[in-house]
Amino acid sequence: MGIRRKRVKWGPHGTRSRTSDAYWKQPLKWNREAAASHRNWEFAISTARSEYDSVEPYTRPRVFCASLADIFEDWEGPIVNAKGEKLYKSVAFSSTTEKFRMTGERRHPLSMSDLRRDLFALIDQTPHLNWLLLTKRPENVRRMWDYSRNKNSRVSQNEGDNIDVFRPNVWLGCSVSDQPTADKYVPELLKLRDLCPVLFLSAEPLLGAINLDANYLGIRPWSDEPTMGVIGWVILGGESGSKARPCNLSWIRSLVEQCSAADVPCFVKQWGSRPFIDTTGGERYDDHTFHKLSDPKGSDPEEWPQDIRVREFPKADRMDDPATQEAAKAEVVSLGRMDEASFVDQTREKAERIERGEEG
Repeated sequence: MGIRRKRVKWGPHGTRSRTSDAYWKQPLKWNREAAASHRNWEFAISTARSEYDSVEPYTRPRVFCASLADIFEDWEGPIVNAKGEKLYKSVAFSSTTEKFRMTGERRHPLSMSDLRRDLFALIDQTPHLNWLLLTKRPENVRRMWDYSRNKNSRVSQNEGDNIDVFRPNVWLGCSVSDQPTADKYVPELLKLRDLCPVLFLSAEPLLGAINLDANYLGIRPWSDEPTMGVIGWVILGGESGSKARPCNLSWIRSLVEQCSAADVPCFVKQWGSRPFIDTTGGERYDDHTFHKLSDPKGSDPEEWPQDIRVREFPKADRMDDPATQEAAKAEVVSLGRMDEASFVDQTREKAERIERGEEG
């Protein structure tokens, strides 16, 4: 599934596009290659003769899924192909009357639910890949999550605890751009910690200062121990393009420092096309304060101050040991039970106070 430049129309009255079957088959190839690499790594580990035969930790390949789409969107419009043609699916049917019985297939328009079902099936077929699913609608994720894992047929969320909702090869992220969006969406994202080992934020484009509460960044409010059940990764960067909005160095620097203090990996992608360094103590800027960079997107770390040249990844991309996966699953499920009545309510109340202007 993809929304590519000039292929679709954006907005509520636009279109959504499904990429070709060949494109959907690529992850199967990547998974086979990753499986072979993992076997080679296991062989290297087993044949290491001493501590001097060092073997680098194995890292799963990452797939940033539908980077220009949102698979958790409430979309009820048409799904089209690369030519703009509406896509359909065939649904088997049978009809029995007193005189005869009829079977066959009917064509139904392809839906976003069909694409999600296909995507989750592909994710479950590729356990050697880590899938990064980014959304602007974290409140939709649990309702749209696929609950058929390890089942022969689809079942609903309400059919009991025998459903294995945890996927060890999925990272869930949501987009934030400033303090109001962070206060609105981070509490929704934190409700999903029982679904996967990594929750992450994408602060790109970064349009304002963000202060992430210590409870958001890897420290449970009831414990001093770090956990992969809270925010486990932060991606950030300025906006690029001819109409890019400014990005203040202090905004990036602040997030880098917050992540460092909480021991949360941080990945600075770019400074953006209109970077500026604020020396006024506020957030004012004009044409004379913009920082000139050679790279049009500000994505060359060599042009940045040394302290923001940070590109880190979560350790969870090394979760290839079944025991480690089970431990992570037990941890996040436990967090989900303990947290519902306390932390989520606490952060939601904070967001409501900020919205009413009672708290800065």
